Amino acid sequence: VAQGVVKQVQFTDLRAEIAFAKQKLNIGPLQFSLYDGDYEGRVQFDLTAPDPQYVFESKLVNVDSNQLLTASASAKDVVYGMLFADASIAGQGFSPEQIAQNLSGKGAVKIESGKFASFDIWQNIARIFDLLGSDRQSDELRQIGADFSRFPNETNFSRFEAAFDLKNGEGGTSEITLAIP
Repeated sequence: VAQGVVKQVQFTDLRAEIAFAKQKLNIGPLQFSLYDGDYEGRVQFDLTAPDPQYVFESKLVNVDSNQLLTASASAKDVVYGMLFADASIAGQGFSPEQIAQNLSGKGAVKIESGKFASFDIWQNIARIFDLLGSDRQSDELRQIGADFSRFPNETNFSRFEAAFDLKNGEGGTSEITLAIP
């Protein structure tokens, strides 16, 4: 597909291999370009069980974080820089209860040569951890937000990194790094 839009995210040069056999759907590699960078991933669905199992793997390389967040999360002018992300998530079932019990995986996000234009992002990230049932991590993120509120409105950084783990529907971070020049 030469170009398209999914949930306000624009992409170009979509390529994918799709196979369905013995009630197993495999999509991948799935590749496309977006916001000066690239996406690569794969999705597998095993439909042989009453509650389907699935695996998602995705990777973003050199994506303009402001353009992506503006389009996908209505978070315009919050963070700038080149985004790199890697995630592998697996689960079983599609009801909210099943997802909450079974979703597991890990991932990492890195933004290079960027700046934060607003620190309200920490409160939003904390809300996500609340939804995942990780109250301790959300409290820590709220404290980070309170600490960062003392910085100037714009803060340049050379590197921001965060890793997350999900196990049985509960998430958390193992480490957050912010390198300020």
